[in-house]
Amino acid sequence: MIYARLVFGALLAVAIFLGGYKVADWRGKAASEALQAANALALADDYKKLEAAHIAKETALAAENDQLKNDSLKFPTVSVRMCKYASPIVSTTGTPRQVIPTSAGVGSSDPKPVPQGDGPDYGPSLFGLADALDSIDAKCRAL
Repeated sequence: MIYARLVFGALLAVAIFLGGYKVADWRGKAASEALQAANALALADDYKKLEAAHIAKETALAAENDQLKNDSLKFPTVSVRMCKYASPIVSTTGTPRQVIPTSAGVGSSDPKPVPQGDGPDYGPSLFGLADALDSIDAKCRAL
C-alpha cells in the first residue's frame, strides 16, 4: 500500500510538472506571437511613414520642376554676347577699335587691338544650362 501511494505521488508530481511545463510553453508561445504581431504593426507603420515622406519629396520635386519651367517660360531668354569674335585667339589682323592697356591687369606689354565682329550668341545655351542645373539641384535636395 505504501508503494502504491509512493508511485501515485510520483506520478502525480510528474503529471503536475509536465502540466506546468506545457502551460508555460503555451504562455511563452502566446507572448512570442503577441510580440511578433506588435513588431509587425510597428514595422508596417514605419514603412507607411517612409512611403509618405517619399511621396511628399516626389511631390515637392514635381512642384519645383513645374515652377522652374513656368519661370523659364515667364522670363524670356536674353541675348548675351560673351565674345564678339568667333575665336578666343585675338588676331592682329582686325580693325583696331579698342586697345587694352597694360595697367588694367590683362594683356601684355604689347597691347593688341580687340577686333569687333559678330560671333555666336551664347545666351540661350547659358540659360538652358542654368535651367538644367536648377532641376538637378532640386532633384539633389529631394534625395
